[in-house]
Amino acid sequence: MKLKNLTLGAVVSALIVALFYIATLIQTGTVAIYYVISIMLMVLVVEADLRTSIVSYVVTAIILAFIAPDKGMAIAYTMFIGLHPVLKALFERPYKLIRHWMLKLPFFIIVTIVGMFVFSAFVAGFDLKIKILTGIGVVFAMCVYDFLLSFGITYYNKYLSDRIFKSRKP
Repeated sequence: MKLKNLTLGAVVSALIVALFYIATLIQTGTVAIYYVISIMLMVLVVEADLRTSIVSYVVTAIILAFIAPDKGMAIAYTMFIGLHPVLKALFERPYKLIRHWMLKLPFFIIVTIVGMFVFSAFVAGFDLKIKILTGIGVVFAMCVYDFLLSFGITYYNKYLSDRIFKSRKP
């Protein structure tokens, strides 16, 4: 791993931890902060490599597990917010639209099922019909989130990448 990539991964990890602390203080706009965190990990995939992004995800998940003030946010990062950009980059390497959706949809469904088991352990009276409707809604929301993440990284590649990293060769 190059020193540049390692440094960029460490900076992204530190920014993610800082953003999680800001999200716990502000309480509004946490979905927007989650989106920015996902974009940061996707930028790390673009500017460094997939391995650096994976290392940054794992390090940040470990740090958040120990020091996050809101453990629910740390679990959300570990299960979806941090994991999704890394898997998205992995699934979309050979770009075939049907293939990468066949890989992503089971991931969305598994994350939803695991999340429901965790949630239903804390909330009593969670009916099966409500679980099914909530699961469908969550999977749909994850698909929208994936689309918005694709839009955000396309915007970054098109308009921001050259402005942020000016030292790159054309």
